[in-house]
Amino acid sequence: TAAARAQATAGRVRLVVSAVCLVFVLSLSMWFSRGVLNSVRALTSGLRRFGRGEFSQPIVDLGKDELGEVAAQANQMATNLSQLAAQRDRADWLRTGHAGLSDQLRGELELEDVAARAIGYLAPYVGARVGAVYDLDQRKRLRLLGT
Repeated sequence: TAAARAQATAGRVRLVVSAVCLVFVLSLSMWFSRGVLNSVRALTSGLRRFGRGEFSQPIVDLGKDELGEVAAQANQMATNLSQLAAQRDRADWLRTGHAGLSDQLRGELELEDVAARAIGYLAPYVGARVGAVYDLDQRKRLRLLGT
C-alpha cells in the first residue's frame, strides 16, 4: 500500500517531468526553426532582388552559419554583377558616342566643318553647355576651328 502510493507518486512525477521536457524540447525546436526560417526568407528575398537586377540593398547579415556564408557570397556576387553592369553601360555609352561621331564626320569635310560637327555632337553628348575646338599652329598660336 505505501509502496503502491510511492510508485504512483513516482509515476506522476515521471509524467510531469516528461511533459515539461517535451514542452521544453518543442519550444527549443520552434525557436531554432523560426531562426532558420527567418534566415531562409531573408536569403530568398535578397536573391529575388538580385535576380531582378536590384543590387543596391545587400542581404542582411545572417550570422556565421552556412546560411550566413551563402548570404555573404551572394552579396559579393551582387557587387561583382553591379560593377560589371556599370562597365557594360560605360562601354555601351562609348560605342554609341563613337558611332554617332562617326556619322557626323562622314564625307569629305574641311577642317572647320570637322571641328564644328565634332563639337556640335560631342558637347551635348557629354552634357557640356558649350564647347570649342582649337588648332595649335606652327607658331604656337591657338586658332578657333569650331564652337
